[in-house]
Amino acid sequence: MDFVDTESCREALTQTIGFTHQTQSVTNGVHVTQAFQCDANQVRASVSLKNLNPYPMQCVTRTEDAEHGAVVEAYGFARFEYGFQDATSYTCLTVGS
Repeated sequence: MDFVDTESCREALTQTIGFTHQTQSVTNGVHVTQAFQCDANQVRASVSLKNLNPYPMQCVTRTEDAEHGAVVEAYGFARFEYGFQDATSYTCLTVGS
């Protein structure tokens, strides 16, 4: 699982005024791009997923108060958005596991 905390997002955005902080990684065969924008009391994230696997995957983000995510078909694309205040984690798993 990857972790993002609000403080480092705000620091990154402060250093790159006018730009959105973005991360990219590959988690269990899914290319995950997250773009972060920091509001006064929370971080807003827009997530783009590209499944590099020949089978469907489910990517889930857990925040302080909810779970958000999407199922990505084999070699498909998906998007979702979420917000958090302190920290979040995400993972991608084979559908049905």
